[in-house]
Amino acid sequence: MATVVMEEKKPLWHAIVSNAKTFVEGQESVFDALWSKASPAEQRIREIEEGLKPAFIETISNPSEIENLAIDLVKSAKEEIMIIFSTANAFERQILRLLEETDPIVKVRILVPADLELKDSITNKLDENQRIEIRYFVNSSLQTRLTTLIGDRKYSLVVELKDDRKDNSYEAIGLATYSNSESTVWTPASIFEILWIKSELENEERINQKAGS
Repeated sequence: MATVVMEEKKPLWHAIVSNAKTFVEGQESVFDALWSKASPAEQRIREIEEGLKPAFIETISNPSEIENLAIDLVKSAKEEIMIIFSTANAFERQILRLLEETDPIVKVRILVPADLELKDSITNKLDENQRIEIRYFVNSSLQTRLTTLIGDRKYSLVVELKDDRKDNSYEAIGLATYSNSESTVWTPASIFEILWIKSELENEERINQKAGS
């Protein structure tokens, strides 16, 4: 049976009942398509009870929307923000605006390319914030074209670099992937932690070499 969707609280006024094979198969196809995209009832109930947003993965191509999402993500973070900048230019284009939007009590950890030379204006701004920690990593093919932003280990925004020569983010960035899926967020968060630990070990090694010489 197929029914016409009516307005709330109004009686059903039209329905089609059929045992024709093509009609039944068509309705089954509609149901199967919806079923494949639906969430288990237990999961949705838990999300409602705990105030969680259903898991999602979105691909975004609009630069303005990507920039707004980045701002919303850092503004909504309550505990920690992790950022991997793909290039020195990407860092300089975005860092100050992002930091202006973060809550003063939120811890910020940033990874930037090892060859980055910070401008005085940026250095002074960062020195004023004791909650911000920056480490340097040797850029790899994995990170060359991607800037990653992770908020509270619950949301991730991975942005592709389209043209690093541009002065503004609108022209520089390409596609972005935005998600709160646990498995999707876990991957960039793990990459961040690996690079973070590695950068610290490399720094200690340099210090020891200087001390030895």
